[in-house]
Amino acid sequence: MKNILYRFNILFKAINELGFNKVLLFAIYKLICNLRIYYILTPFKSRSLTKEIPLTGTDLNIFPNDFQTREKLLKIIGNNINIIRSEASEIINGDSCYFGNYYDKINLSPENDRKIHWSLVSDKENDIKLIWESARFGWAFTLARAYVIFNDETYTDSFWKLFETFQKENPINIGPNWVSAQEIALRILAFSFALDIFKDSIHSTATRINSLYKAIWEHANRIPLTLLYSKSQNNNHILSEAVGLFTAGIIFKNTKKGQRWKSIGHKVFHSAIQDQISSNGTYIQNSTNYHRLMLQLSIWMYKLSSLENIDFPSVSYKKLSLATQWLLSLTDFKSGNVCNLGHNDGSNIFPLSTCSYSDFKPTLQAASEVFLNKHYFSQGPWNEFAFWFDIDTSSPLKQFEFDAIDLSKHRLGNNNTWGYLRAVNYTDRPAHCDQLHVDLWWKGFNIALDPGTYRYTHHGIWKNALASTHAHNTVLVNEQDQMTKAGRFLWLDWAKTKNIISTNKNTLSAEHDGYVSSGIVHRRSLSFVNENQWEIIDEMIRIHADKNTNRFSLHWLLPDLPYELSDDSITLKSKFGDIKIKVIISSPNNQSKDTSVQLIHAGNLIHGTGEYPKTLGWYSPTYNVKIPSLSYRIIHSCNQSLNFSTLWTLNNK
Repeated sequence: MKNILYRFNILFKAINELGFNKVLLFAIYKLICNLRIYYILTPFKSRSLTKEIPLTGTDLNIFPNDFQTREKLLKIIGNNINIIRSEASEIINGDSCYFGNYYDKINLSPENDRKIHWSLVSDKENDIKLIWESARFGWAFTLARAYVIFNDETYTDSFWKLFETFQKENPINIGPNWVSAQEIALRILAFSFALDIFKDSIHSTATRINSLYKAIWEHANRIPLTLLYSKSQNNNHILSEAVGLFTAGIIFKNTKKGQRWKSIGHKVFHSAIQDQISSNGTYIQNSTNYHRLMLQLSIWMYKLSSLENIDFPSVSYKKLSLATQWLLSLTDFKSGNVCNLGHNDGSNIFPLSTCSYSDFKPTLQAASEVFLNKHYFSQGPWNEFAFWFDIDTSSPLKQFEFDAIDLSKHRLGNNNTWGYLRAVNYTDRPAHCDQLHVDLWWKGFNIALDPGTYRYTHHGIWKNALASTHAHNTVLVNEQDQMTKAGRFLWLDWAKTKNIISTNKNTLSAEHDGYVSSGIVHRRSLSFVNENQWEIIDEMIRIHADKNTNRFSLHWLLPDLPYELSDDSITLKSKFGDIKIKVIISSPNNQSKDTSVQLIHAGNLIHGTGEYPKTLGWYSPTYNVKIPSLSYRIIHSCNQSLNFSTLWTLNNK
């Protein structure tokens, strides 16, 4: 009975916070799956495809495959040319870069569920993203770039052999690579890019070209049937699927179905963009990783619309200009890296530069030119992304003004050192439970880290564990999250902020109500004292008259550097100089019941005593990767209000 009441309570909260329509669409989707209706609607061998599919389609002609462009491309890439050769060689040898970070075998032949209809495949036990990554065909972009640069037919031959392997091992509607319509849509984009680049190669026979057209048709044909799921999620899924449909619609624009796909893709994309981007440019998923993905999809959509003389509504353009500014506001202009905010599952869907996965300059340079008509980074290898979309980056360099949009209220400092205070009032599902998290940067180096994601699906403690409050740079009360976890990707009882309750030139302040049930309001102030000092004050304010004791845990996630530890501080030894973090605790009567300090490295307690989450002391720069870091925790228990004052001192060498 208690379990039934709990489920009804979760359902009621989900409807209240997510909205009735989203919950209803998701319920309908699950019902259709459970009734095996999709099993009937998407058969193993489509009865209609052989009658409907045209023998060929129309080239996009959006990407350059003229080798006269090689000199311009080489000028952009410069000394990084060997990076492309090395990456392409890895692919020829059977390895690909996973999630922008590490190389592993290209897996286009999933061992599990190979003979199961996509609607019956489960991702609850095994991490399906590890299967999807190779099948996104991200490596196809690398082979195509190498082909244009080196004019080597080996790269084309490798693409076609891998494509044929995928076709053989993933028959239509069978297995995990047909589960997600988003993954299907992203393959359409990779197929389209490869078709533009490889179409004149000696290895691109008429039979192969026609098989690629057929694959695009089959993929596009699968997407519309599950759009209701994507609409229930209202995130990057619906955008990807809309762009995939639109692209297939252009390729098959001489058919009735192609015209329908183009119309659906155009309508759904612009409806989603206008709904998902807020008035200050924030993207609905509260994730810098997905924000980049959204901008990449939008650049593709904009350029293809322009080539086809298809309307790109001014409302969408305005929203995307705001979104570009938002991401610029969370960018470190020295490194090109951004705050590791929200879900980070390694999605760099267009790997079109020699820059690292964590460098957002390639996307931001192109997005700035398209949606702001100016750029903010000098000339460099990051301009390659813009090159492939024929985006001109020769205009004069501009200085980005951080007070351009509302988000600037969350950022202090300058290009040498800056801080970000996370304070948001959610209009859709939170990604991480991270209200009042603080990021700090110094000389292009992230010194107060956002933990990232690591894995969505995993055995033991690592099932999306880094989304919790305890992993972020904020204060935990009674070892409880700020919100209620109701699933891998679902938080309820959203913590609300007064955002921003006070601000001046060098101080930001906000508070949240996530601990009201414990009788506590958390107020945090972030102050840029000077070029070498930051101060963060956490006021844990009691709002009840009871005398219950609360346990307060202040956490700082720090890079894995040599350190010195004292009673009230820790000093990190970096290549730029020492970073000293000193914490002072104060309360009205200064009556401490219990205070302790813990230092955790890679899940192991290396200083202090007591219990702690075993997921601390880790940092995830991208999906399926975690690297050791330092979790510095100051724990204090008392029955009254409490202040933590953290002073960061940056000492130059």
